[in-house]
Amino acid sequence: SVFKQGKFQKNMNLTYGLPYMAKYNYYDNNVYVIHKTKVTYQNENCITVIDSKKDSEKFTIKYNKGIEDITFTEDNKMIVSSWNLDNESNYNLDVFDLNTCCIVKTLKLSNMFNRIISVSKDLLYAVDRNCKDSYVYVISLSKGKIINKIKLDYKNPYNIYMDNINKTVYVLHQNYDLQEGQGVSIIDCIKHKSINKISDIYNPERDRKSVV
Repeated sequence: SVFKQGKFQKNMNLTYGLPYMAKYNYYDNNVYVIHKTKVTYQNENCITVIDSKKDSEKFTIKYNKGIEDITFTEDNKMIVSSWNLDNESNYNLDVFDLNTCCIVKTLKLSNMFNRIISVSKDLLYAVDRNCKDSYVYVISLSKGKIINKIKLDYKNPYNIYMDNINKTVYVLHQNYDLQEGQGVSIIDCIKHKSINKISDIYNPERDRKSVV
């Protein structure tokens, strides 16, 4: 659905169904729509690319894995956090070159990261919603592994957002199963450490400023 200044404009028809998450790429002005993973119709598993200026579907990137999240880098890469359909305990970070829409690198990890963000060309921040430990994982794409963990003030990291202007990351805390939690952790992504917190927030799910 397309809205302008808070008013509905139109619906866009997509080739494939079950869209459940849309991510805007600031570097190419496209929107990337993740579709819920289909086990029966695996040939439909893909990421739909939308031209945000024309409000129309451009093409689809076929990708037969269970997608958790995607993020983008300034050197025209897309990183996809996913799991294999034939073995849900195999977790991946696939790096796509958006010039060719092909995978150029795959990182095999022991954690399933439900939310990831790019903080530089090489580094990602990631959170595992299934883990109660209060950490943000720092992943190096060039080294292909987790290189650091940032300790947080609250348990159950749930969502993570980037303020590109101030180079600040916000982590929302909430129990994934019980849908309850408290607090927002604030991280300096230059120094890679927690610098502040907001305590009087309960059950946080979305960061409106970052989404807009």
